[in-house]
Amino acid sequence: MSLRSSIEHYRTLRQAPIWKLLASDNGPQAIAILQTLLYDNERVLPASVFFERLRNAYAEGLEETLSRDEARTLALRWVSDGYLICRLPAGAQEETFELTAAGADAIRLLSRFDSKRLGPTESRLEMLTHALARLATESDPNQQNRIELLEAEKMRIDQEIDAIRTGRKPAITPEAALQRIAEILELYAELQGDFRRVREEFERLNRSLRAEIMQSEDTRGVVLDRFFEGYDVIGESAAGQAFEAFYRMLTDNSAHGELEDSLERIASRAFYRKLALADRKKLTGLQEELLVRANETHAVMRLLAVSLKEFVRSQDFVKERHLAELIRETRKLAHEVSKRAGVNDVVWEWDLTSCDIDSLSRLWNTVTGENVSAADFLEHAGLLRLPQFVLVKNAAAWVGEGAAEEVVKLPVQTLAKKAPESPVVLIIENEQTALSLDFPDVPIFLALGYGVTLLANLPWMKEKGILYFGDLDTHGLAILAECRRLFPQTQSVLMDLPTFERWRDFAVTEPKGAALSPEYLTPVERALADVLSEGHLRLEQERIPLDTVRGALLAALAGSVGKKTID
Repeated sequence: MSLRSSIEHYRTLRQAPIWKLLASDNGPQAIAILQTLLYDNERVLPASVFFERLRNAYAEGLEETLSRDEARTLALRWVSDGYLICRLPAGAQEETFELTAAGADAIRLLSRFDSKRLGPTESRLEMLTHALARLATESDPNQQNRIELLEAEKMRIDQEIDAIRTGRKPAITPEAALQRIAEILELYAELQGDFRRVREEFERLNRSLRAEIMQSEDTRGVVLDRFFEGYDVIGESAAGQAFEAFYRMLTDNSAHGELEDSLERIASRAFYRKLALADRKKLTGLQEELLVRANETHAVMRLLAVSLKEFVRSQDFVKERHLAELIRETRKLAHEVSKRAGVNDVVWEWDLTSCDIDSLSRLWNTVTGENVSAADFLEHAGLLRLPQFVLVKNAAAWVGEGAAEEVVKLPVQTLAKKAPESPVVLIIENEQTALSLDFPDVPIFLALGYGVTLLANLPWMKEKGILYFGDLDTHGLAILAECRRLFPQTQSVLMDLPTFERWRDFAVTEPKGAALSPEYLTPVERALADVLSEGHLRLEQERIPLDTVRGALLAALAGSVGKKTID
């Protein structure tokens, strides 16, 4: 690359979020606040919680007072700048905020810069040499050469074994071991950034494919035909194939066992006690955290693939294409109306992921002289109210056997028309947990949150046994109580004090507790609620190993499901 090209390249990079964040005058406080709120502690926060914590951070760190609107404006600016991403999870009542890959990279870069590294280390050279040697061996097309290189490696290993036996090669020093731990944790942090990047790539690919479908004039085309033929566009992408290879390796039983055994042996070493408590927790939870993040990313990939297929098969893109045309016509009409009303500038505000309907209704009333409420604006303006949807796994009763085990998004009206054959229904709050469970004959409602009230529209639910597994926090118990208020036969799984105490090390602070209705909780659940409320604690359900979850659910399914459980 020439010097001129290099300069132009870096000028382009200067517009990248990570560069802008590091170069910003307000970068120090932005990085410190984002690190505190979304890097060191929780990865994802609901919008209401994030705004409140942002206000508290400004008051504590900068001694400045932010109004809620100012906190919201600042958060949206960070979204626009590429440091934060705002999502609306399926079934959630509000948007969530989390760091983008660029935001996390900026924090990690500065943390690495600030750390006291001793310079080049033996372990880093060893990792480099090993990686290069492996690449040279595995890329050699000559079979005999590869055999000779492996034989040489075998001889080197035999010599090393002999050196250990004769005492000529002692164990590494505690100082060297601690340095390797630091390098492992640094690699672990980079892996976490990779999860963010691949998820963002899946979402970018999903948006681009939908845009391509929307822009197509025909109901059939190259992209559409691939979907109609069942082609997994996201799964077959470069990012999809790379992640699937990583996921297969991570979930391989032998690799899983080897990693678990290695972590246990390291934890038994004397140098381990010299580690900071935070680093010990990272190492202890490393395997589980990798699995959680991988399952989370895998779930996103599969959900996007399924939703894209459903988008095409249901012909929803035709409706959305029509809606896009209506929006364009509405914008054109608004500009015409603004001239009639004497308004010079029309500002279109999009509040997070949804349109600010209230502002549109006020504009409508100002121009027309009518008095239409925000709640009635869509209907008054001639736009159909959207149906309410529920995410379902094992939905053969409603979609047929072909997509029986896929996660599908179904209207409540569709679910109400037909009862499944299964005598039991599962309600699992976390998506990746639900996706990891294999109960093909049992319908699973997932990621409902407080939208569990939608199930009251299903008349057949009163006749089914209901098992509920949610987060071990006040909100999870509040959702359980609401479910049991609607369906007294609801039984909880693993939502008890012994489960919480067993995995207490993975608990975090619950920022804002929920009001509970103890009359809809069992004594066991109330005991858990007391501990959680007193300590302001929460344990996310995905922190509990899947083997434990599967075993508990199997036992519950095999037991007496359907009886009323409130004592």
